[in-house]
Amino acid sequence: MEGTASAPRQSIGWFGIWGVALLHPSRKSLSVVARDPRATTGWGIAWMGIASLLVWFGGPQRPLLTGWVATFVGLDSVLPFLLIGAPLAVALGVISLMITAAISHGTARLFGGVGAYHQLVFCWGVIPPPFALLAALAQYLLPLLAASLASPFSSAWIALQFATLFILAAILLYLTYVQVVTYSAVEQIGVAKGLGILVLQALILGVVFGCLSATTSQLLAPR
Repeated sequence: MEGTASAPRQSIGWFGIWGVALLHPSRKSLSVVARDPRATTGWGIAWMGIASLLVWFGGPQRPLLTGWVATFVGLDSVLPFLLIGAPLAVALGVISLMITAAISHGTARLFGGVGAYHQLVFCWGVIPPPFALLAALAQYLLPLLAASLASPFSSAWIALQFATLFILAAILLYLTYVQVVTYSAVEQIGVAKGLGILVLQALILGVVFGCLSATTSQLLAPR
């Protein structure tokens, strides 16, 4: 008897994926995301590009950068700076994603990981946008709330400023946790093992880049 072909897997949709990342980030649920029919390298790159734009225009570094440009270059240069920097931010975000995923996937293979590179690129690319959007909203809405409810440098105003920093730090830490669980889900390894691999990898890369930086500085130093 001939076997019947299995029905194509249905996508849980973008909001379903983000709901999993925000509300139910477990190895089981994120494994479903990794096997989603839309899990391709192209979609991962596209969503990382969007996340990079959100961070560029709404991240906590934007007021610092635009303030520096306004002070040392001129107020008229702020808008061109933001517009020119946007594609560079996208390129940097995408390149960082591709390289980090390649190194992390290769390292996981050394420790028994069996995932696919395109799944890791997709998951690590599609998850950050809602976190970046939440960070941008906190970055702008809480200071506006502080300005409308309290006078500058009052206790309430200072509390709301610190609340903004706390929320941004909490979002970053939670995103890091979700990405570690995602890595474990994609590579089909334990969360503790996945975290250990990523930490070890970061330490090795830090030492390598530190040595390269020191060597380059010595070579370029005047004699």
